[in-house]
Amino acid sequence: MSKLISLALVTMVSIFLFCPVFAQESYSKNNLTFSVGLFQQVRYKFYISNGTYEVQQDELWNASPFRRIIEGLEVRNTGPLILGYLRRVSKKIAVGVNVNGGHYKRIYYKDVYQSLAHMGIAIDGRYYYYAKKKWEFYGAVSMGVRYQNLYSDVPNELGYFHIKSFSPIYQVSPLCVTYGKKTKALAELGIGYKGYASLGIQIGL
Repeated sequence: MSKLISLALVTMVSIFLFCPVFAQESYSKNNLTFSVGLFQQVRYKFYISNGTYEVQQDELWNASPFRRIIEGLEVRNTGPLILGYLRRVSKKIAVGVNVNGGHYKRIYYKDVYQSLAHMGIAIDGRYYYYAKKKWEFYGAVSMGVRYQNLYSDVPNELGYFHIKSFSPIYQVSPLCVTYGKKTKALAELGIGYKGYASLGIQIGL
């Protein structure tokens, strides 16, 4: 986890130092972004064996931001929370990096059933296609890698198990908007690790 944070910091500094070379003829602006993903999908896949018994699972968890209880099964979701740095290299293009993470739990009758914590790092890109006064509309793409920590006490042949793994992540958001001057509200619609929608703020430095 500390390696992911170090990589994020190195990437942020690199973007800050080298992007002005390509932006001398247009304005350049540094931004911090913070957002919360909504209706996220978290996929985990694993295979484990003790030589006698085997457990394999490939499942997609649909995680809404709301606490739900269905037939005694309580579902809790925190995140994904996304903290990013964004460098505007021209009027139409911005690049950046973000760190993201969250925690998803399934609880059955007050006992932890399954718990999935995840943290990732991703590179971001934006293309601005319309701007007027305080409004800016853009499309965004993002890709990176995620570290996942799965704990399960589901009754099975292997008993409790704890699995750590890495997986690729992506986000494609064709419809995004910010509103404001230096501090802006932002909303994005798309599909990927941030969820089908995300809401947050963008602060110009």
